[in-house]
Amino acid sequence: MRRGILVVIVIAIAIAVVGASLVYWFGFRAPPSAPQGMHGRVGAFAVPVEANKVKLDAIVETVSAVGSLRSEESVPVSSEVPGRVSEI
Repeated sequence: MRRGILVVIVIAIAIAVVGASLVYWFGFRAPPSAPQGMHGRVGAFAVPVEANKVKLDAIVETVSAVGSLRSEESVPVSSEVPGRVSEI
């Protein structure tokens, strides 16, 4: 009988802890503070903007460069018999 009461008390404490955690997480947690703008009002920021009309135009993708290329890997090619490699 005594063990049954202890089990009930432990279960009640566990339910209370889980319930209090859920209430804290979803109920009493402070929302993130919003930045205040002009005159202390939330979201009252004055931001200068520039607007233009959209126009359709062609985009030319050209790259001009001067330099040399080097490979990351190289493979030596040679013949297994003495002679000259004439074609690969």
